[in-house]
Amino acid sequence: MLKTENHFSFTLSNLTQLYSFAREHKLSFIVFKLPHSKKIYLIYSKRDLTRIKIDDLKEFSDRKPVFVFTPYRAKNYSYLYSSDIVFDFQEKKIFYKSDEKTMKLIHLLKTTHFKREALANDYFVKDLKTPSTPENIFKQQIEKAIVLLNQNDKVEKVVLSKVKLVEEKLDPLKLLLKMLQKYDNVLVSLVSSIKAGTWLGATPELLIEKNEQSIFKTFALAGTHILKKEKKNSLEYHNQAFWSEKEIIEQAYVSRFIINIFKALRLREYEEIGPKNFKMGNLIHLATLFKVDMSEHYGKLLPYHMLKSLHPTSAVCGYPRKEANAIIKRTESHDREFYTGYLGPIGLPRASREIRDEIKLYVNLRCCQLIKAGYLLYGGVGLTDKSDASKELLESSSKIDLLKNLIENE
Repeated sequence: MLKTENHFSFTLSNLTQLYSFAREHKLSFIVFKLPHSKKIYLIYSKRDLTRIKIDDLKEFSDRKPVFVFTPYRAKNYSYLYSSDIVFDFQEKKIFYKSDEKTMKLIHLLKTTHFKREALANDYFVKDLKTPSTPENIFKQQIEKAIVLLNQNDKVEKVVLSKVKLVEEKLDPLKLLLKMLQKYDNVLVSLVSSIKAGTWLGATPELLIEKNEQSIFKTFALAGTHILKKEKKNSLEYHNQAFWSEKEIIEQAYVSRFIINIFKALRLREYEEIGPKNFKMGNLIHLATLFKVDMSEHYGKLLPYHMLKSLHPTSAVCGYPRKEANAIIKRTESHDREFYTGYLGPIGLPRASREIRDEIKLYVNLRCCQLIKAGYLLYGGVGLTDKSDASKELLESSSKIDLLKNLIENE
């Protein structure tokens, strides 16, 4: 069980100093806010990113919370940070472990007068040489994938991604604060450590969730529509019918992928809600929600069995997964790293003795990575044999521009 310290004096305005503290003491630094929540958490982890078997994730809970941050190419393993010190900015509490090293850090936090400001080049960043994917090259890759889709009757969908290098310095904490204010119905996060580097994102796509009532959820999200006008405070579900046949088929592949996993696990009792329209910024996605009452069906191991089968989903890889992934390897020229991986908390620290053991893992979309040369933006498109290369190219640019515009207008 974590210990609790009440009424600490830090606020979100102290993030720069708190990051400097993490840098000085070689602590991994994670900030996140869950969708439709006002709680903002900061995690200090004494250990860097650690690999663990997915089956072993069941060891973690409210009493021993962790933050998962797993790359795209992980197989049967997750990667996570231990929650050694956790700041809850809404409740004004610090939760921490009682080992000697952590207690020394707590003492330093109480007694240190922060003076040192973190500089733009002072964050945990990697010296990567990843170039941007040129538009003409990405169009050629899309065209190649469409040809392969038409040649192989077994492959119904493949998802290609591209990367954009922006050679400008970025203040991730300043941008994080803006994203926390702007986006309500997505997971907003900043993850920074020596092994992972520094990643910032806002993702709408739920991978798996188990809430305090033992309701399991997973989210099939596919298809993208660009809105020409954006209303204020309009991050919500919409129900306009504007989807093309290609987009409806693409959504059906993602939903079928999840249903087939349920069948393989011999799970027949589930609720299917949707597809509905989900809005983020000037983009709308088509989404279907699946729910299972774990207290009545399957049992406590469902989230971990589903996680092994779900990642990577057909929404970020394709369908069937093995054949789609083979096309991705033949076509993409960059390493996705943590883009289209998954992230989120297992267990949330609480002051009460009530144990709820929540799991909330999301697909890492709409993200950027800080590197020494500037920052990298990632985006992707889902392709079927009916895809139009020019339209898919435009969609990929719109997804990347959503985050790029936010950065440029900060």
